[in-house]
Amino acid sequence: MSLWVPRRRLWVVAEQRGDGVRLQYAGLSRGDDPNIEQFVDDLVRAHRSGPRQTD
Repeated sequence: MSLWVPRRRLWVVAEQRGDGVRLQYAGLSRGDDPNIEQFVDDLVRAHRSGPRQTD
């Protein structure tokens, strides 16, 4: 299974800035992954929308 699943790493770095916090997002793939930018964008959107409710 792991041969067909893209291997990716995603990071969020938080830095204190005055009264707020600055977040930086990054992604790294092992090998060619044309979708890495989309996965980082998805992470940003999910993080901004807050926690998901599960039943």
